Amino acid sequence: MGYRFINIKTGETYSCPNEFWLSILKAASENGWKPKGTRLSLEREIDDTYDDSFGRMYNLFIVISAHARCLEWDGNYTEKEYQIVGQEDIANLLEELIYMGTDSLFLDFLEKGPFEIGPE
Repeated sequence: MGYRFINIKTGETYSCPNEFWLSILKAASENGWKPKGTRLSLEREIDDTYDDSFGRMYNLFIVISAHARCLEWDGNYTEKEYQIVGQEDIANLLEELIYMGTDSLFLDFLEKGPFEIGPE
């Protein structure tokens, strides 16, 4: 199963095989990219687990658990947890990839801003 990237603002997606994304990360790092790290969206974490059919205390526990998960996130780029790649990382990544002959559709996708990393 590959990756599916989802633009935060437009909802536009870009899908690729695992090998493509992992090779992008490796090549960019080898060429000087210094990643800042991804972050989890608290809103998404809550939306994925909150259930109105359960009581208020259970849902409060869900919100606290989601918040803790976001705070403990390790910032990786390889899991498919809908973690967000921020604008600064994208700008620096683009700088490294533009000269490497990377797929122009992927570069176009990156230029549109922050995105989530999820499963295909």
